[in-house]
Amino acid sequence: LMYSAMSGSVAGVMYWLIPYPADTVKSKIQTDSRFADKSIPQAVRMILQEEGVTGMYRGCGITCARAAPSHALIFYCYATASNMLLKY
Repeated sequence: LMYSAMSGSVAGVMYWLIPYPADTVKSKIQTDSRFADKSIPQAVRMILQEEGVTGMYRGCGITCARAAPSHALIFYCYATASNMLLKY
């Protein structure tokens, strides 16, 4: 069960870490008036020019810190429930 929790933790972090730049671009387009009339490639260029690569990952640390324990708990509960159901 501990391996399930650790796997869930890693999966949760990877789930957010890999596509996070796309989420950043989406959020900027939705909330920042400077990006309202920009296409996705234009928004990406603008973020990279103004903030660099770190701008694409701003806020990712706290998102991953939140995802790790929550996904660990989900995987742990799933494995526990699965094991219990297999007994019956």
